[in-house]
Amino acid sequence: MLDVRWGSIARLVLPAALLLAACAVPGCAVGAPSADDAAVRQALAEQEIARLQVRYGQATDLITRENTDSSRTRAVYRRLFTERAEIGLQDQKHVVGPDAWLAFVEVSQAALQGSQHLIGSLVVEVVELPDPRGAGGRATMTSYLTATQVAPGGAIARIIGTYRAQAVHTPGIGWQLSRMTLSLLAVDRAP
Repeated sequence: MLDVRWGSIARLVLPAALLLAACAVPGCAVGAPSADDAAVRQALAEQEIARLQVRYGQATDLITRENTDSSRTRAVYRRLFTERAEIGLQDQKHVVGPDAWLAFVEVSQAALQGSQHLIGSLVVEVVELPDPRGAGGRATMTSYLTATQVAPGGAIARIIGTYRAQAVHTPGIGWQLSRMTLSLLAVDRAP
C-alpha cells in the first residue's frame, strides 16, 4: 500500500514527468517554436488586423449617435491608427493622424441623423510578423464598404467603396493602421 505522502507527491510529479517524456516526441509544442506556432501567430495577426477596420466603422457610426461628444470615437481612433497615420478619401482629402481625420469626419457627418458602416470581404496579407519584443510587424488589408447615411427627414444615401490599408505592429499597443484610403465605387443619394 502506498504511503499517503508518496501518493500526494506522485500525483504532482507523474503528470510533469509524462509531459517531459511526451515532449521528446518530434512535433511537441513545448520548447522551440514550430511551423504550427507560426501559423497560429499568422492567423491571430490577421484576425486582429481585420478587427481594426470593423472597429473603425463602428467608431465612425458613434459620431452621428452621440452628436456633440465624439470623445469615445477619438479614443477608439487613437487606438486604431498610429499617431502619424495617413488617412484619406481617394484623391480628394488626405490628412495625417487620427485627430485630423476625426475633424474631417465630424464635418462630413454633421447633418446626419445616423450612419451605418458595413465592412466586409476583408483580405489581410501579413508581410512580416512582429519579433518577440513586438516590433517589426507589417501588413496590408483590403475591405469593402457599404455605408448607409440617414439625413434629417429620413432620406437615405448609400456609399459603396473599397478601403486599402497598411498596418504596423506597435510594441506595447498591438496592430495599428498606418495608412487607410477609401476609394469610392458609387454614391447613391436619395432625392
